Amino acid sequence: MKYAGILVDFQEDVVKKVLSLLILCTLFYMNPAAAAQKTEPVPEKPVDWSISMNADGADQAPQGPQWSLILENDIGIYAYDMGSLAFGAGNGREDRNLVQTTVKTVFTNKDLVRKMDKKFAKKLVTKEKTQYCLLQMEFHLAEKTYTVQQMDVYGSKGTLLDTKEGEGKWLPVPENSFAEAMLEICARAAAATPAKGP
Repeated sequence: MKYAGILVDFQEDVVKKVLSLLILCTLFYMNPAAAAQKTEPVPEKPVDWSISMNADGADQAPQGPQWSLILENDIGIYAYDMGSLAFGAGNGREDRNLVQTTVKTVFTNKDLVRKMDKKFAKKLVTKEKTQYCLLQMEFHLAEKTYTVQQMDVYGSKGTLLDTKEGEGKWLPVPENSFAEAMLEICARAAAATPAKGP
């Protein structure tokens, strides 16, 4: 019986401490100063999102490519340059079914990198490894096809290792690929961009 009384006292102390902690947390979160902080509305469309990287908060014109992640797979990490999205031309006019973009693949597959390092060994400078490629691509939104117009492979120190011109073949976009994800990005960009007047 003696131990039962000690156990009850212990439980009462624990309950008091937990309640005190809850009251303190509630008071902290209900602080009027915290509630008065101004919050900015969240844009409904990701296309409208922007981030300022300046310490003073002033926005400046972006310098160079603005890479946005597409996806990652067993070959590498895929991103596209948001500033490179442009409509192609068909019959001398802007064709909203044709969207051009630049895609960057940063190679993460070590076996693939080793094979490319061997292939480009004569062009790699000291302690340089094959790192990424830039693809100039065009997507046909209605037909769900794509073509690679040019591919440039670079080393980790910026050395241009290889350039290949595309053959102009339009290929079907494979399911569950970076090309399928990029096609969706292009379609959303086309839908969000107002049409130019006649």
